[in-house]
Amino acid sequence: MKTLGDYYSEDILCERIQIALEENRQSNGNKINSLNKIFYERIYQVSELVKSNAKLPRKYFKNQPYILQNDFDVYSLSAQLAVINRDNIHSLGELESKIEKLTAEYESARQEVNKLSERLSQFEAVEKQVGGYFDLLEKSELSETEKLQLKMYGSLAERCNIHSRDELQRVEKLRKDTSEKVEKLSEQMKKCKQTYDTYASIADTYKKISEGDYISNLIAEKKREDEYKKNVTHKKSR
Repeated sequence: MKTLGDYYSEDILCERIQIALEENRQSNGNKINSLNKIFYERIYQVSELVKSNAKLPRKYFKNQPYILQNDFDVYSLSAQLAVINRDNIHSLGELESKIEKLTAEYESARQEVNKLSERLSQFEAVEKQVGGYFDLLEKSELSETEKLQLKMYGSLAERCNIHSRDELQRVEKLRKDTSEKVEKLSEQMKKCKQTYDTYASIADTYKKISEGDYISNLIAEKKREDEYKKNVTHKKSR
């Protein structure tokens, strides 16, 4: 949740959990779609299990007391429901369509970054070598190695049509502009990846909580844990 911004801070999400529970009880069904309906239902059902101590008390925030708002399942479902409502997603198909678009957007940006990064390396090489050419021209004496470098760097300067340090500055500008483009695209890829991960997590959760045995599995898990603790205590007392 850290990557989603202040709107998804702990305090605000706790408030949204309460709102979600209240809306589930009061809703007339007009504003509930096929996607968020199952989340509303599961938040309510899981919250009832928490209240009756019928599920394992897993915390979302490890260093805070275990309460309804700090139950891992309630908190996670509420956070995902908040994203569904924020982005106005109405169905699993619509969600999967967004995931596909994000995948295509990320791949397109990645390919462009690769092209620009290659171009950036070329600009950096030209700056370094042609800059070295002008440095060597200013020296009064050159070693044999420096004479060879002067010839190589001078050939590159000629191919690039660079005859002065002032003309070399246009390469520096191209490098800076290209570097800025790479940074912007990289940031775009980062945000795209974050949104993709969030949507993919929601899709996975939806498929899991849509199964009829989701709640019964939580109850069975608690019963198994209670039985295990009971057996351990019995063995210790013997």
